[in-house]
Formats: sequence, C-alpha cells, structure tokens
Amino acid sequence: MCYPANPGWGYAELLSWLQQQISNDQPLFLLAESFSGPLAIELATRRPDQVRGIVLCCTFAANPRPSLRWAARLLPWLPVVTWPSGPMLRLLMGSYGTTEGRRQMVEVVSSLSPELVRARLAAVIAVDVRPVLPSLRPPVWVLQAGADALVPDAATQELCHGIAQAQRVRLLGPHALLQACPEAAAAVLRDAWRQCFPDHPAERASS
Repeated sequence: MCYPANPGWGYAELLSWLQQQISNDQPLFLLAESFSGPLAIELATRRPDQVRGIVLCCTFAANPRPSLRWAARLLPWLPVVTWPSGPMLRLLMGSYGTTEGRRQMVEVVSSLSPELVRARLAAVIAVDVRPVLPSLRPPVWVLQAGADALVPDAATQELCHGIAQAQRVRLLGPHALLQACPEAAAAVLRDAWRQCFPDHPAERASS
C-alpha cells in the first residue's frame, strides 16, 4: 500500500485515508517504518480491538530532531534534491545493503517530488503523538538501527519511555534498516508475529 503523493496532506489526512483502506473486521499486525510510525500509533489507538501487535522501525513519536524546529519556516525555500546523491544515500543506507537494495532505494527516492518531500518534512517537524502512547494496548516492538543517521537514540528512548510494554530491539544497520538488513529485521518480525498469532505461523501467513 502506497500513500497518496499529495503534498497538501499531512498526518491527519493520511490517517483518515488509511482508515478508509483497512477493513474494520480483521485482526491487524502493524509494521511502521520511519515517517509511518506516528500513523501506526494513531491507528492502533483508534482500532484497539483489531491491532494485535505493532513493530515500530527507526521511527519516532515526535520530531526526532527538535533542535531543527526553527527550520520549518524555511521549508518552502529549501532546495530539495530527490535524486539520492552520495550524501543522501549514506544517510539512508550507510555502507550497508546489497547493490540491488541500494539501486532500489535510489529508484524509490528519485520518484518523490520536491514538494512532497517538503510536505513530509513539515509534517515530521510538527507531529507529536506522545500523549496517546500510554493508551496503546497491543504489544509493541521498537526496532532501532544502531547506525541510524536520521533518528537519534534520544528519539527512540522517548518513544520507548512512553510505551509501558515496549520491547526495544537494537540491530546494527542504517536508517533504512528493513532494506539494508532484511534478514536480521525479518527474524525480529517473525518472532513478534509468533507472539501475537501463535496459531498462525508467519510462514503460512505470507504464502
């Protein structure tokens, strides 16, 4: 499922759209990466009887770089290069990932418009779902990348601090952990799935 590439949409609009896409009569297991974390948190609070488990990967509950909040007013004039240059690719992937994985990252990022990137950055700067964290009912796994250049450790600690049942798992890898270290991340996901759905093995669910 891909989010609509509408620069006019922030988290509120995306959450409304997301709820329309998901049936309300089946159990859910949420995997949310980076920008999607606050959406998964909000969705879980609105569908408490459906969401059985959440994996939050390299993400945050509020602006992960609060010291840069002042930059919000400069976003309309910020030059955005969506072609992943050397520095951008290092921020996302570091020295990790296969040649094919890095090629796919270049393909995905280069498809984003500068307007959409600015809108997403503005949404991240303004978001704050910390007040609803204590109300999360399902088990939550917080998957952290040890070499994350975008989401600092302080943001991960803040996220975990707000969730009483959070299980923090740290893997060596970059911000794009799922893409760069898929096997290690998949092992965590399988374990989380088994705990949430002991009668439905992950291997069977993915077939």
